Amino acid sequence: NYCKPPKILNTGENLGEVLRGDRIENSVYTFEMLEDQPCRVGCRVKVIAESAKNFREKINDEYRANMILDNLPVAVLRQRRDGIQSTTYEHGFRVGF
Repeated sequence: NYCKPPKILNTGENLGEVLRGDRIENSVYTFEMLEDQPCRVGCRVKVIAESAKNFREKINDEYRANMILDNLPVAVLRQRRDGIQSTTYEHGFRVGF
């Protein structure tokens, strides 16, 4: 039980994506090129105990979801915690964050 668009549309994958087990689907999120966006709530759902347990397991296993836009990865700017100035980008994001 998670945020889903009213209708899930699957997109055809290339051979490499199929072999990796990737599945490309639409989402509730929208992106605009070269435009910073603040955090926004995608949806609100009631979570039952079994779904919460399953979700927690995914978080503990560091399951990651990756987003693509126009067949390119969506990059998330990352700041280092040690104070060193450098620009890096997160590869996917941990479920639950």
